[in-house]
Amino acid sequence: MAYSSGAILVVLGRLLANQSCSKHINAKRHLCESFAIVVVAIISIATQVMADTLSYCVTAVGETHTLLPSNSDRRRNESPQITINLNNETYYIIAGEEHLFLKDDLESSQPLAVVEVKQYGTNIIKALALGEDDWLWVDGYEDDYLVQIDLDGTKPTIGLPTALPELYTEPCSSWGRYVGNCSRREQVFYSTTLQRPFIRGHQVNFFGKPRLVTYEIVEGEARQLPINIQDSPLLVDISELGGVILEGLSGETLFYDGADITLIFDISQRQNFNRDIPDWFVTRTPLDGRIFLTNIDLVDRYPFLIELQPGLVLQEISLPPEVVDSWIELFSMPDDRSLWGVSRYRIIMGINDELNTVLTVPETSYIKGRDLSQDSDGSIVFSVWNSVTSSPTNYLILPTSEAESCEVILDEDRSVVLNE
Repeated sequence: MAYSSGAILVVLGRLLANQSCSKHINAKRHLCESFAIVVVAIISIATQVMADTLSYCVTAVGETHTLLPSNSDRRRNESPQITINLNNETYYIIAGEEHLFLKDDLESSQPLAVVEVKQYGTNIIKALALGEDDWLWVDGYEDDYLVQIDLDGTKPTIGLPTALPELYTEPCSSWGRYVGNCSRREQVFYSTTLQRPFIRGHQVNFFGKPRLVTYEIVEGEARQLPINIQDSPLLVDISELGGVILEGLSGETLFYDGADITLIFDISQRQNFNRDIPDWFVTRTPLDGRIFLTNIDLVDRYPFLIELQPGLVLQEISLPPEVVDSWIELFSMPDDRSLWGVSRYRIIMGINDELNTVLTVPETSYIKGRDLSQDSDGSIVFSVWNSVTSSPTNYLILPTSEAESCEVILDEDRSVVLNE
């Protein structure tokens, strides 16, 4: 049986302390035992440091390793629907072409109720979401609605739909609206944390001047936010913090808990800020959900990576300058404080607030982002594609102790090239 060096140190420390204390009389024995406890505590801390710097390696697994599905791999071409459990019975609200159908049997052709949710130019309903306040959000391709669902009776009932405020993607004049020259689709985001949709767009006015507004819909009522925000992809639910991250029009990072808006990061205050490229995005580690703000893949220099910790505390992490040439996906390991980043041409890692390049792929190769994932045991799976032969090789990053063989031993203090 193999023992780690940390475990051996702990055992030796305890044996040494016990042996020393046994030679003292009772009056001094308690002092010696206290010293022994301190010794063991120090050794335990040292052991934890060792655990935080576990050795990792890259091992090839050929082309037979099954990659886990990415977050974007979802079932498509299905009608949006929600399930309601009431009085030990199950009911369904299903989106059809410009209609909602309430059923108690999915196979039944006779719905309990039908409600029209008319669209402006198509008949597509993209999504449904039922909040805890029993208001149903209907995400249509052009028009969105709120519908109150009554669950106080023996069966659920559907109220009349209320259209959300009429907003447009671009500034729209009254004449443009009349002749149909305005794009009706507004930006929409639904927060599962706050149980409400947010919509953003331009209001119609006579001359068609920009009039950008942002609404949140609470209990069927549209409330205008005091500030405007960027497009909906940059609204991110953070359930651990009880709110959403928003991006202001000047690129600032805002946090909204449903009552107050807090500025947590102002990108314009950074050195070398480029006002023409104010954007950042939120990314998370799949294993433990750590939250990061970054502009990697959006700039050609001065990238940043900032971890958003509990209490809206920001921890900036130093990056190697060469990471600006690619996208990046971040990963963590189980029972380990290390942070890993995988990009198109390299892998970076670090323990505290600094990441370094530990592996690069040959000049004729690249790492394919779509084939990137993490197994349930924490192993990072990535594919290296040869640009000349157009063939992939799959690899795992895992602790050296768990690998049958290693192509490369990774060291955070130096970078190596992966030999295919």
